Amino acid sequence: MKKIIKISIIILAVALYIKFEFFPSTKNNWEAVNEKANELYEAGKYDEAIILAQKALKIAKKNSGTNYIHLAASLNNLAEFYRNNFNYSKAEPLYKQAVQICKKTVGENDADYAMCTNNLALFYIDTGQLDQAEPLFKQALSIREKDPGTFSLDKACTLSGLAEIYTTQGKFDKAEKLYERVLSIISGDESAEAASLLIWIGDFYEVQGRYDEAEKLHKRALKATEKILGPDHLNVVFCLNSLASLYITQDKFDSAKPLSERSLALLEKSIGITNPVVTKCMFNLAIIYEHQSNYAKAKTIINQAISIDEEIHGTNHPNTATYLAALARIYEIEGKYEQAESLHKQSIEIYKRTLGSNHYYMATSLNNLAELYREQGDYTKAEPLYKQSLTIVEETLGTNHPYAAKCLDNMARLYRATNREKEAMKMEKRAEQINKMNE
Repeated sequence: MKKIIKISIIILAVALYIKFEFFPSTKNNWEAVNEKANELYEAGKYDEAIILAQKALKIAKKNSGTNYIHLAASLNNLAEFYRNNFNYSKAEPLYKQAVQICKKTVGENDADYAMCTNNLALFYIDTGQLDQAEPLFKQALSIREKDPGTFSLDKACTLSGLAEIYTTQGKFDKAEKLYERVLSIISGDESAEAASLLIWIGDFYEVQGRYDEAEKLHKRALKATEKILGPDHLNVVFCLNSLASLYITQDKFDSAKPLSERSLALLEKSIGITNPVVTKCMFNLAIIYEHQSNYAKAKTIINQAISIDEEIHGTNHPNTATYLAALARIYEIEGKYEQAESLHKQSIEIYKRTLGSNHYYMATSLNNLAELYREQGDYTKAEPLYKQSLTIVEETLGTNHPYAAKCLDNMARLYRATNREKEAMKMEKRAEQINKMNE
């Protein structure tokens, strides 16, 4: 199989589960129901938890004349349950109602208002609405940094959310500074919440090509999560899936396969197959099957992932672009070049619409389309795409990133095919230098 660039995609549809934040109150029927709902959710009994959260909301509405904070809390908590079950259409209006109630009752400088805006921002990350999420995170962070009573993990969660946006936008310097603050906050913290944040940082290191650092964080997160929540908890899936993705990026398919299989089995057992986390696990397995030349199985899995993801997010989402690009590669291997070209172009257009034309995800699809043209001998179409891909990688990931070396190697193949030996040798030498720097 030809060597292609494999940009590590951070699936935007999936936000890690952070332990829910609840408003303080005195012990009463509302709080008892709320606490029981939270216990059921953390035990993996999601349907039962939602039923109790709905009951708590009814109690809060009945008593809203005397306690609007309970109402805001119930709206927020039920929204969190829906979000973490990927029922976005039900979650969004509840979040917005909670934010408005807090704004009217406690004001825009209160810790409870920060909590509501932070959770709404996490929802927007889940659904890929980064422009909506960023100002909310900034507002929540401003409140939390001024409040000496803010729980440190709450602040770390907000910092991580903002860093995730910057990572997706390719603003790595900004993201790294925020993640450094997060690491300082959670140093020595072995809680499940801290472990969730470690996964985000590990994913960030993977994008930067810092694979050893990423692996250490992912393994630390997995160990802590299994110890605290048990080996079958939903949070374990996130740990397994991120570690599998890291191994796939490094072509360590034998290490990735059992992790992906375990992730998918846990998800199918706990929350069913119709959600973005499952599609990410399916995608990882498909890449492994592609590597094993089991193209029929890989195509079947990718098509299932596309169908599930489009049902949740529609056809104009970065996840879909990622899956289409993978499907295109398989058609290309099978010699079905027209189908492959069409899928590559669809992938490029979706990335362009959703993330912009200079985003590092674009480099993958541009490079893959260039590879398709090169294999068919259409060098005039391939060359500008290779150059555009390399430019994006160097501008967003840096000139010494491992993916820059892969771009250079691919360009060298083109130059050799067009009898430009000096240029090819120049590209290969630069690639070799980069690879040595990253050993």
